[in-house]
Amino acid sequence: MLGKCALITGILLAALVAAPGHAAPALRQAEIRALQLSAPAGRARAVLLLDHSADYKLFQLSHPDRVVLDVHDSRLAGNFAAPAGVGLVKDVRTGARPDDGVRVVFDMDTGVRPKSFLLPPTPDSPGYRLVLEMTPDSAVRAVQAPELANLPNGGRKVVVVIDPGHGGRDTGAIGYDGIEEKNITLAVGKDLARLINAQRGMKAVLTRTGDYYVTLDQRREIARNANADMFISIHANACPDDCDTRGGSVWILSTKGASSTAAKLLAQSENDSFKLVGGVNLHDQQSSLASVLLSLSQGVTMDASRRAATDVLQSIGRIEPLYKDPSSTPTSSCCVRRTCPRC
Repeated sequence: MLGKCALITGILLAALVAAPGHAAPALRQAEIRALQLSAPAGRARAVLLLDHSADYKLFQLSHPDRVVLDVHDSRLAGNFAAPAGVGLVKDVRTGARPDDGVRVVFDMDTGVRPKSFLLPPTPDSPGYRLVLEMTPDSAVRAVQAPELANLPNGGRKVVVVIDPGHGGRDTGAIGYDGIEEKNITLAVGKDLARLINAQRGMKAVLTRTGDYYVTLDQRREIARNANADMFISIHANACPDDCDTRGGSVWILSTKGASSTAAKLLAQSENDSFKLVGGVNLHDQQSSLASVLLSLSQGVTMDASRRAATDVLQSIGRIEPLYKDPSSTPTSSCCVRRTCPRC
C-alpha cells in the first residue's frame, strides 16, 4: 500500500515539475503572411492572408478617420510588408499589441462603413483570408432604405426569401485569388437578411445558413413553405485577374424561361403529388385551363420582378458600376408562383 502511495506521489511531483504553476500550453499564434489592398468601384478592400483562423475585432476612430483591426493571438511574418495606400486608404500601419496580437490601422481619406468576413482555405488558397470591405459613408447613405411607414403595425409581415447561391460541394465560381462564390453569397445573404429583419413589418428567410448543398427543388420548397412575397437569389461572377470586367447586374425570369418552366410544371401536374402553383392545384384543372391559370400567375410574377429589379439596379448603380442592365434571362428559376417573384 505504501509503495502505491509513493508511486502516485512521484507521478504528481513529476507533473508539477513538467508544468510549473499548472500553466496550460500556449496556443499557436496565427501568422499574418501578407496584406493585399485594392480599390474596386470606389470602395476599399483589404485582404489579410493568415496561416490559420484567428479571432479579431474591427472598429473605427474619427478625427482623423481610421479603421482599426485587432487580430488576437497573432504575429506578423518575418517578411511581412505593409502595402502603400490606394484609393480611399491613405496609409496602412501595423504594430504588435501587448496581448500577443497585431493591430492594423487604415488611415482613410473619408468616412467609411467597414464590413468583414473570414474565408476558409480552398484547394487553390490553402490559408485563411480575413477580408475587409470599406464603402464610403456618402454611398451608404445614398442607398439607405426609406422608412416603411405605410406598413401596418400588426398582421402578416412581408416575407423575403434570400437564396445564397451554391453551397457545400457546389462551390460556384472561383476567383483568381481562390475565393469561392458560395462563401461570398452566404456572407452577403446573411448581411441582407439582417438589414431586412431590422425593418418593421418585414421578415427574411434564408435558404441556407451554412456551407451545405441545397437543391433547386429544396430552395423552391423553402420559399413556398414560408409563403414568400419575394425570392432573391444571390450570385457572384469571376474572371481572370487580367480582365477589366467590373460591376453588378440583376436578372429576372424571361418569357422564354417562363414558357419552358410552365411546360415542365404542366407535365408534372399529371402526378397526384404535384403541389399548388400560385394557389391553384393544376392537377384538378383541364390542361387548357391550367395553362391559362399558370400563364396569368407567371405574368403577375414577372411584372413584379421587373419593377423590383429596376429599383435594385438604380440603388446598385449609386455605389458601383453596372455590368449590364438586363431585363431578363432564360433561366428556369426557382419560383414561378404569384406570391414568389424572383429578382
